[in-house]
Amino acid sequence: MHRCYLESAEWKGSDLQLSADEGRHLCKVLRAGVGDEVFVFDGAGRTAVTRINALNPVVLEIIKEELQECSGSGGITLIQSLPKGKRMDLIVEKATELGVSTIVPVVTERVIAIPKADRVERWRRIVVSAAKQCGSCRMPRVLDIMSYEKALEDCGPFDLLLVGSLNADAKLLREVLRDSKAESIAVIIGPEGDLTADEIDLAVKSGALQVSFGELVLRVETAALYVISAIRYES
Repeated sequence: MHRCYLESAEWKGSDLQLSADEGRHLCKVLRAGVGDEVFVFDGAGRTAVTRINALNPVVLEIIKEELQECSGSGGITLIQSLPKGKRMDLIVEKATELGVSTIVPVVTERVIAIPKADRVERWRRIVVSAAKQCGSCRMPRVLDIMSYEKALEDCGPFDLLLVGSLNADAKLLREVLRDSKAESIAVIIGPEGDLTADEIDLAVKSGALQVSFGELVLRVETAALYVISAIRYES
């Protein structure tokens, strides 16, 4: 059954009207037609099995609606320093598939380039596409780009705050996770060149534990997906 996304505010009555983009993709790309059944979700757990009643615009009649508690951890926040190029696209896509609840793009000292604001809208579209592909009915929020300091001040509190670190005294990630009973976890991932010593210290003063991902030095996108996967495995 085809999957479509519809914002919560647009769920009105027994008939649902898809956005122009969703309707175009459903009919032109997926070749759906009148009478076909479609699974619709709002990204917050509300879902419905529907039937296409009309095209252009696409109107769906609700057959069965429910609120689902979807699988996956709902308490992972990724505080991600902005990587160069299009690596953030990959991070957002895979973090969505792995079930994070919030993605916070941050500017740290060694960030090479700050994307324009419209890049955030692209990441939000990637979230929708990834959720449709992987079958999730809950989607992470992608916050606006913010400073590192603001993220530490405004994005908590968390049961456990982690910061990836190359320092020799950082604890192994697996040991921290296995000793923790935290339900909400945030992890800070630095940019190319890592966080500065001052940024690590600021995270620690905000309650973060320094964690090591092992002996190898991981690229930004690898580190982000590694730690999210580890959290999911141990949760």
